[in-house]
Amino acid sequence: MGSCWRKVGLASSSRGLKLKQCVLSAAGKTQLALQLSLMAQLPLRLGGLSGSTCYLTTSSQLQTQRLLQIYESHPLLSPEHCSLDEIRTLTADTIPKLVFVLSTHLPQLVLRLCSEPSSKPVKLVVIDALAELFRSFDKITTATLVERSRSISEISNLLHVLTSNHRVAVLVLNEVTDVFHHDGTNVATSGELIYQQQTQWFSRADTDPGEDTKEAALGLVWAICA
Repeated sequence: MGSCWRKVGLASSSRGLKLKQCVLSAAGKTQLALQLSLMAQLPLRLGGLSGSTCYLTTSSQLQTQRLLQIYESHPLLSPEHCSLDEIRTLTADTIPKLVFVLSTHLPQLVLRLCSEPSSKPVKLVVIDALAELFRSFDKITTATLVERSRSISEISNLLHVLTSNHRVAVLVLNEVTDVFHHDGTNVATSGELIYQQQTQWFSRADTDPGEDTKEAALGLVWAICA
């Protein structure tokens, strides 16, 4: 199983917590995830988790050059506490692959590293980015929406099991989509809110002007399950 995971070094929060991060494109989501992957290795007295990181990508390889730049420039990330070898990465570019990794590969890796005195135990898992797996150019039907909801629920459940059983922190990167405001012709005649109107309560922010023109991807199912 170990050969499935690639050590970054060879190629170039509290525990039990699941975090979601969803901001605009090019706003620094991956930058933060990379930095946290290194900071997790710091001892507890320096604000770290004294552990290693598993970094799962869905559409591209891990950006090792940016990771190296952070490692070399941050004053806390000294060789005494941190190493690129303690970040293991794997690409899961389909939903079945991600489910298999979360249900089988990752728990096995966590248990194996816990039994190796020379290795740091896994304390942080990053998924960059979950919404990439749910992009579809096919026609949206009731069947596809049901399957999408089922997959999101399964992934969320696996992450909850992971955090509960192995006491690791999980960071899931999401994406945003554009919101198109209509003229009100889609208001439900029964007086109930339609889904498009409901999303403002769980997928959008309105603190700053213009924030309501974007909303978090993955919708209500992810908001509830996560």
